[in-house]
Amino acid sequence: MTHATVPEEVRKEMSISNTLLRLSVGLEEWVDIWNDLKWALVRYG
Repeated sequence: MTHATVPEEVRKEMSISNTLLRLSVGLEEWVDIWNDLKWALVRYG
């Protein structure tokens, strides 16, 4: 959660909402990221 410690007013100024989904790619195999996303959507979806 890279923006969790940023004050709410600063997040608003930067257009960072509470529903922002930040996806980092390039550090893992694409299939691992895909499987993690599928798992999260099924569980929390």
